[in-house]
Amino acid sequence: MTGYGLVKVTFPTVTSPPNSVALCRENISDSSSVDHLLLWSERIRVSAGRRVDPNLRAFRGLSNTAAGRIRNVASPEEENTFSEERNCFASKYTDCSIQRRAELNILSSNFRKGFEVHTRVLCLCALAFLTVSAESRPFQFPSDTFAFSNYTYFDYRTTPEGGLEINRRPRNKIPEYSRHCFTMVRAVLEFYQFAEFRPDLAKVSEAEYQNIIRKLSRIPPWSSGPTKKIEIPGYADLHTFSSDYRLPLQNNIGQWWPPYLRIGNWRTVFPALRSNQKDLANWLRRELDAGRVRPVFITRGFRTLNHCLVAYSYTTEPNGDLIFAVYDANQRDKLVHLRYQASDESFQFDKTWYYPGGLVTAMKLYVSPIM
Repeated sequence: MTGYGLVKVTFPTVTSPPNSVALCRENISDSSSVDHLLLWSERIRVSAGRRVDPNLRAFRGLSNTAAGRIRNVASPEEENTFSEERNCFASKYTDCSIQRRAELNILSSNFRKGFEVHTRVLCLCALAFLTVSAESRPFQFPSDTFAFSNYTYFDYRTTPEGGLEINRRPRNKIPEYSRHCFTMVRAVLEFYQFAEFRPDLAKVSEAEYQNIIRKLSRIPPWSSGPTKKIEIPGYADLHTFSSDYRLPLQNNIGQWWPPYLRIGNWRTVFPALRSNQKDLANWLRRELDAGRVRPVFITRGFRTLNHCLVAYSYTTEPNGDLIFAVYDANQRDKLVHLRYQASDESFQFDKTWYYPGGLVTAMKLYVSPIM
């Protein structure tokens, strides 16, 4: 029967762990003794005030006992038994470490994803704030509109019965400035969004004003525009400016025919669903609440009515109807309204000299290069 001897191992007191490797090499003569190295590692970690994992401490305690037994054991079977016990604890500790590392990796990944999401949200909020701030000045009617009107190419007349007559004008009676409603609406948006009137500055020459007009007319109204607004010296608003420079504006804000080539304007040949009209009304309300004026394309068939407006404010009625105040390029300085009827989800346009009033189909305009 083989007995087990007691092995006494003496360790020097470690006051600080700055050079644990040197201490191990100095006090452990047998460099191949893994058990001694583990015990030294624990002693150094404890002396430094670090937290030791219970599983690791149990494994090292068993390892210390096993080390004394293995050096005095006579039976190979017992040596294998202790080796298996130590390997079991080592495997348990290794599995625990791998699991913890995996959990930490998951937490780190989730933190990075959350940080990226919050950063993007903050950037979008800042961008929205800057966008609203750029257009935070309320649209003033008629100050932010032209002092001249657009005219129709054909002769539109409303009948006493509420109908509409459309006749071709004689060549010598065609208005000088006609078919420019889309061009004027686009220009009103460009002046409102990208221009700054400076009445405190001295007026400049007509040629310089023409250059300013052309520069503004090249900016797409659906874009964010230049970083700094274009200054128009000597005038307080577009209405007074267009009163003095009617011809330079008419000659430089754009031709009448390009809008007819826009793909979005050919939507007039397709029927509109009532649900689409409800979505448009809600979209207009949200945009106006955010301080953004929006153009609207209205139609009643390819020949009867193809026109555009600028919605700049609205009121809500108790029955859910929305009354949009709109700028009509065909009616200078006149208050015009586009009503959304919640009962049948439709838009109704005011009676004018070129339309008897009533049902129209409304659509978004100038929200993209093709629409």
